[in-house]
Amino acid sequence: MTGAFGVLANNGTEDIRVTGASSPAAASVELHETAAGPDGTFAMAETADGFTVPAGGEFVLEPGANHLMLMGLSGPVLPGDEISFSLELGDGTVVDFTATAKDFSGANESYHGEHGQ
Repeated sequence: MTGAFGVLANNGTEDIRVTGASSPAAASVELHETAAGPDGTFAMAETADGFTVPAGGEFVLEPGANHLMLMGLSGPVLPGDEISFSLELGDGTVVDFTATAKDFSGANESYHGEHGQ
């Protein structure tokens, strides 16, 4: 698995709700958020509510916070690869975009449901 980070911008006059995502690079793409676990520690978990991009504003996807999680990769993702994504919006529209993979030395986050948690 790997994460996707960036900024979602909304130049419109109404909030936009991102309800799902997909990519040919993965079997599935989940919308992840930071959530407190029962023991008080924070971990990443799939959000059932999606992401809201405020009217005239931005929604940041970043390591250790909200992000897209690509699960079941169809092959290696190497720096410089162009990865296609589709975001599903609450009104039924789909927004397609491409992002360039970059090297990232993080990946020390905890994910709800991981083995041992």
